[in-house]
Amino acid sequence: MVLKTELWKPNVEDSPHGKKVKAIATSLYETFQIVEIAEKIKSCNLPGRRSHDIQNVIIEAALKLGFKDEKKGLFATYEVSGLRPDYFLDLNGEGIIFEVERGKTLINNMDILDLWKCHLCTHANFLFLAVPQILQQNESEVKSGKGAKVYETVCRRMRTFFKEGTYTNVNGLVIFGY
Repeated sequence: MVLKTELWKPNVEDSPHGKKVKAIATSLYETFQIVEIAEKIKSCNLPGRRSHDIQNVIIEAALKLGFKDEKKGLFATYEVSGLRPDYFLDLNGEGIIFEVERGKTLINNMDILDLWKCHLCTHANFLFLAVPQILQQNESEVKSGKGAKVYETVCRRMRTFFKEGTYTNVNGLVIFGY
C-alpha cells in the first residue's frame, strides 16, 4: 500500500491552486492503490532496480494528468546545467515538479536536491516526491526484512521546510511512499 503525506505552507492548501494540486495528488494516490500498479511498483523496489523502472510503471498515469516527461528548459535562467524534473505539470505559472527516487534518496540527499530544484524553478511552486517506504539494497536485507526507512526519514526532513521561519518557494509538497 502506497502512503501519502502532504505538507503545506499556511493558507495554501485551501487556495484555488492548492485545491487543484491536492486533487491531482489524490488522483495519483488512487492510481497507486490499484492492485496491478501497486504490485508492479513493489516489484521495482528491489535490489538492483532503479527509479527509472518505477517511472515506467507510473508514466501513463502521470501523462494522463497532464505531466510532461523530463521537461527541458525550466532552469534555463540559472548557471546550473543538466537540471530537469522527472515530470512537470504547468498550472498557469505555479506548476508541479514530480520526482521519483529510489536508491540514492538518502545516500545522495536526492530528496533535498528535488526540493532545491523546485525552490529554484520559477515555473513550479509544488513538489510531488515518490520514495520507497523501505529501501533494501541487497538480498540479505530482503530476507531479513530490514532496510533504510526512507519514507519516514524524508517526511521528517521535509517537515522542517514547512515550519514558520524556514519556508522556501515550495508552497506544497506531497510525498508518496511506495
